Amino acid sequence: MVAARGSAAGAGTESFSPLAAIRRQFPGWQAWRSDAGRFWATRVGGGRSAYPQAEWAMTVDGDTAGKLAEALARQEELAVKPG
Repeated sequence: MVAARGSAAGAGTESFSPLAAIRRQFPGWQAWRSDAGRFWATRVGGGRSAYPQAEWAMTVDGDTAGKLAEALARQEELAVKPG
């Protein structure tokens, strides 16, 4: 028997996974887990930094879902808010 991979893996539990929680908390980001097990997210629709010298990034990563969430929270602080 071959284990399911990708979107089919854990289909019934996906909405409760740490990755699903990150997607809900940071809707302006596309988050995924690599084959190597690292967590990644990239901005949806671009954006820019409110601070020219800031560590603003288009894509961030973390060893764990928690580390990715921390990186995303920091990036949200750096982003220019519309309006």
